[in-house]
Amino acid sequence: MDISNHIREYLGTHGVKQVFLADKCGWSKQKTNTIVCGKRKITADELASICDALNLPYGGWPVVEAPDRHLACAAFRAYHPDKIETLLNCSSVYNEELFRKTAMAAEGNFGARCHEIIHLSRELLTVESEGS
Repeated sequence: MDISNHIREYLGTHGVKQVFLADKCGWSKQKTNTIVCGKRKITADELASICDALNLPYGGWPVVEAPDRHLACAAFRAYHPDKIETLLNCSSVYNEELFRKTAMAAEGNFGARCHEIIHLSRELLTVESEGS
């Protein structure tokens, strides 16, 4: 599914009209329609404008705290299911050491930084027997 389909689906699901989006982005109705209907490619700046208009995160990254990559991916999928089966719904997976070496660690990603933290946690409870 391309980005215009995702935008169109989001607008429909949330009852947002194209005219509202056009007004919030400062675009003509025609420009908005060509973007939403996939009649032309959307630029990164236009996508950022749409995300800003709809108060959606754009850029940045989630942090998943887990003991290993496999569990981190499973935790991520719990909140961000695969759009294509078996294909993780993110662009890259880093451990902390590798992430610190990226430009994102110092500069951010499209002007944003971490936008969510997913924790794996488990609490073991002690069960007391009735005779105790």
